Amino acid sequence: MAKRFLTLNIGASNIEFAEYEHGAKSAPLTLVNYARATLTVPLDGANAETVLPPAILELVREKGIKPGKVALSVSGQMVFPKFAQIPSSGGDERFEQLVRYEIEQNIPFPIDEMVCDRQILGDTESGDKNVMIVAAKVDQIEAVTSAVKAAGFSPELVDVSPIALTNAIRYNRAEDADECVVALDIGAKTTSLVIVEGDKIYNRSIPVAGNNITREISAALGCSPEEAEILKHEKGYVSVGGVTEDEDEVADRISKVCRTVMTRLQAEISRSINFYRSQQQGGAPVKLYLTGGSALLPQIDEFFAEALGIEVEFFNPFESIAVGPKVDAEALEADAAMLAATAGIALHQASLARFAINLLPPSIVGERREM
Repeated sequence: MAKRFLTLNIGASNIEFAEYEHGAKSAPLTLVNYARATLTVPLDGANAETVLPPAILELVREKGIKPGKVALSVSGQMVFPKFAQIPSSGGDERFEQLVRYEIEQNIPFPIDEMVCDRQILGDTESGDKNVMIVAAKVDQIEAVTSAVKAAGFSPELVDVSPIALTNAIRYNRAEDADECVVALDIGAKTTSLVIVEGDKIYNRSIPVAGNNITREISAALGCSPEEAEILKHEKGYVSVGGVTEDEDEVADRISKVCRTVMTRLQAEISRSINFYRSQQQGGAPVKLYLTGGSALLPQIDEFFAEALGIEVEFFNPFESIAVGPKVDAEALEADAAMLAATAGIALHQASLARFAINLLPPSIVGERREM
């Protein structure tokens, strides 16, 4: 009998709800329903319980989603990732002690204020373990899960958006999983960069994203941030091929602002690739995947292809995940890249994901033990 998985990706400015079916005869995983919403104000650690429930309930009413168990993901800016090589000699207890030591040395908060998980990614040539460690502040994860519970849902998994995106990419590229690719999730406040190559993974949160463009349009045109945001959506695009001129003077100025901000982002991408190649002995990326709300600027793919010298495309997780008959195919064509994290969460639930991190907070873990 097929199982239904509810997934919820929570970003700084948007949320995506998606329902998947697992175990049907036609496909291992099928998207059967989804909905997206923009939050009324940007999400932060203090306002989750006032901002999230109404947004979630609006989507529930819109799509007729029944409250129940849900797996969710939080944005990369909420977590602290660490990749370490840890000796495996000394037994399991010694190994866990060394993992804890890595957390204490590299996470800028006391360990008792954090919720942490780790995953062994394989062995080094010397026999040590490559370990991915992910940590987040307990109070922030508790605030998000409490807000989800207030909307009538029961969180059973807390994934991390960049890792969920990575799982979706690996699943889509099963035959080419050993090739090095970059994924760029360009949001409102930050851009999550992920490099994946076989069992190697590197991710970083870059503070250059859509809001930077809005602020600089506001400064360039002398308008309010609200007006700048509207102009960005109505006239914004990334100029390519050097100096270009647009007959629409406002659009021309906006295109150059977009290019300036994206040039800064491109410099950070190049720096991250160089760091990955030198520190993890990784290969050269063969492709860049784009996703995220701010990745929808016209010509952004052409800009990055020109600037980085690699193939660029918008990521579509539904090349390898089936789509149910009730899903609006035309709407999904525009929304597919925005649902990448939900696809990765569903793969995690279905035990089809390579990277399985769960930051479920202690309060919910305790509740589940008592049941």
